[in-house]
Amino acid sequence: MPAPSTTASNERMAISFGLLAVGMWSTVATAFKIALSYLDVLQLLFIANAASVAALSLLIIIRIKSLPKYWWKAHWERSFAYGLLNPTLYYWVLFAAYDHLPAQIAQPINYTWALVLSFLAAWRFGHKLKTVDWIAFILGYAGVMILILPGQENSEGFSWLGVALAIASTLLWASYWVLNQGETRPPLLGLWQSFICALPVNAVLVLLFSDFPAWDVKAWCAGFYVGAFEMGFAFAAWLMALRYTQHTARISNLIFLSPLLSLCLIHWVLGEPIYDSTPIGLGFILFGLFVQQQGEKLKHQLLRFSPSTRSR
Repeated sequence: MPAPSTTASNERMAISFGLLAVGMWSTVATAFKIALSYLDVLQLLFIANAASVAALSLLIIIRIKSLPKYWWKAHWERSFAYGLLNPTLYYWVLFAAYDHLPAQIAQPINYTWALVLSFLAAWRFGHKLKTVDWIAFILGYAGVMILILPGQENSEGFSWLGVALAIASTLLWASYWVLNQGETRPPLLGLWQSFICALPVNAVLVLLFSDFPAWDVKAWCAGFYVGAFEMGFAFAAWLMALRYTQHTARISNLIFLSPLLSLCLIHWVLGEPIYDSTPIGLGFILFGLFVQQQGEKLKHQLLRFSPSTRSR
């Protein structure tokens, strides 16, 4: 029996890392709600930030030999600015959204950030939006409207402030990625530097507007889980998946599993009764993301086979 090819082995590694990342991301909506039952938003932000720094530092140590030395002294001013956006402002708003909404509503809305990214990128870089972008946007936000149909405001834990915060979180996350376009640092190093810069800022926020969380095993474990897996290890696993694969679109499709698995955990672990409209709204959002993704693939194929590229 012939030995498996390197390419086939790499693809299996990519799928394994991709599924690992998706598995971790599937747990975070549940973890957010559990952590917020013990901690307020700023306390969770600080503990999760500290845990993410620890997790990312471990990953940096593993890869330290492959990182150019001059990067360690550079980019700190930029990292401080990025750190104010992510994790400080983004996770502050995201955790607050989860604090004001059922997880089954906050989580699907957060997934619309990719739709927002298309519009922000078009505005920032002067791209022209395609018809498929508008179709994907309409589908996605039709899903959001289905999630927040009149009557769900009477459900337990629902508030319109939470909806506004969830939508604001998509704008912040999309803005972070637009600002990172053209970044020359390895993504892991850039994230690590930003999170280190954010940690003292988040400590000050806790001291000024909250109380430093007292030691409680359940509270700190929940906060550390959120930081280590949502902000740290899942990100690294996804980067490894993209590194090993030669079929980025195939790996990217795995992300569609995450909200579905997350919804199951929200019901089984948190005990949230799933509203009839939730699967329908989530389906519209996922279909919008799928349409957007297929539109990007079609665009790349057209560029690849256009007369200008064939002549090169």
